[in-house]
Parts: sequence; structure tokens; C-alpha cells
Amino acid sequence: MPEKKLRLLLGDQLNENHSWFAQIDPDVTYIMMEIEQETSYVTHHIQKIAGFFAAMRVFSEKMQKRGHKFIYLNLDDPTNKQSFEKNISALIKKHGFNSFTYIYPDEYLWIKSSNDSQVVYQFRYRFVIVNTF
Repeated sequence: MPEKKLRLLLGDQLNENHSWFAQIDPDVTYIMMEIEQETSYVTHHIQKIAGFFAAMRVFSEKMQKRGHKFIYLNLDDPTNKQSFEKNISALIKKHGFNSFTYIYPDEYLWIKSSNDSQVVYQFRYRFVIVNTF
């Protein structure tokens, strides 16, 4: 049975030239999510938040048109649990993913949050370091 892979992309990792997108892999699904934590951990102008989420949506749509599978959770999606960890855990259970990968984030808060999470202990994962673009 092929490995079902879930890959997390954060809003500051929108690089269509990243090696992840060099080929379309039917066993890979990308997850992007808008969550309240991203809007409230520091004060941001509402236009910055709207622009950030709009860029994420456009990127997801563009990559889907190229054939990549994406799950995108809007801020007001009723299935959005407003937490990286809770959303990822729910998706792994729902879709039967057996691999979870993410590009090492550049935000300290997210790194601390992900290191404290049970997600990394329950599922196989690996770190991918992104080169400077």
C-alpha cells in the first residue's frame, strides 16, 4: 500500500518552485489553513491579515489547477478547529494519512507550539529545511 502523505504549508512558504511541486504525486495532499492564532498572537492590521490569507488562497488554487491535491481550511470553515495541531490530527484520522511532513517554520511561536504538540509523537514525521529564496 502506498504511503499517504500530508504536507503542511504555512502562509510564508508560498514557493511554487519548491522541490515539493516538481512532480505531481497522487499520494501527497497539502494542507493550508487560516487559523485565529495567526491573527492574534501579535497585533496585525486587518489588511495585512486579509492580504496574507488571500495570497494563501490564490496559491492553493493555482497549485490545484496544476494537479496537486490541497485541503484548504478557511477561517470560517465549520470543520476548522482553529489550531494547527487539532486540524492536522483530525485530517490524519479522517483521511488515513500515515506520513506528516512540514517545512521547518521560521516563526518561533509555531516551532514552540509544534514541539509541544502530541501530533509529532503520534505520527511519523520529518523536517524539511527550506533554502533561502
